[in-house]
Amino acid sequence: MWWNLDTGGGGGKGLYFVPGNTQKTSMFSAALWIGGLDVNGQLKLAAQRYRQVGIDYWPGPLSLVDASIDEETCSEYDRMFRMTRPMIDDYLAWWYSSNRAEEFPNYSIPDEILNWPAHGDVAKGQSYYLAPFYDNDGDGNYDPTQATTHTTISKMHYAEHKYLLWMLNITTLTIRTTGNTVSSPTKL
Repeated sequence: MWWNLDTGGGGGKGLYFVPGNTQKTSMFSAALWIGGLDVNGQLKLAAQRYRQVGIDYWPGPLSLVDASIDEETCSEYDRMFRMTRPMIDDYLAWWYSSNRAEEFPNYSIPDEILNWPAHGDVAKGQSYYLAPFYDNDGDGNYDPTQATTHTTISKMHYAEHKYLLWMLNITTLTIRTTGNTVSSPTKL
């Protein structure tokens, strides 16, 4: 997952740089291995090994109807969704201000808050609820711009400084790495 497969001339190149502004890599490659036992005690494992046997993980939410996903959705979710405590603190201070124009003359809601992937596309069969958020008015909707449906990001702002969200799925009914079959969408 963190490995440049396309370097030409055979062989990959590590791409996890520490510190980030150097060419020093702390690891050549790494990938998620997630496993567990099903209701029958059978081990189920999704893992990636240098892409030798295929790719088990793909970005984005699956359809709850048939466990499908389209290329457009994969591209849309092929990234990390980032949120920071200062970003949320500033947003909350602005939101609850009684004099926004004077106290926050140049403030605009950050794109990270506006575009937080709280809801899936139900027309594609995705779950309505995806990324966590705090529903201030209890209506079940995430809309940080509406006073009547005001919501804020998950209560994580009380504890965490930085929050990264990465949505993955296992799209195939046979996991390529292990050959295990999946009878329904796998929730991670």
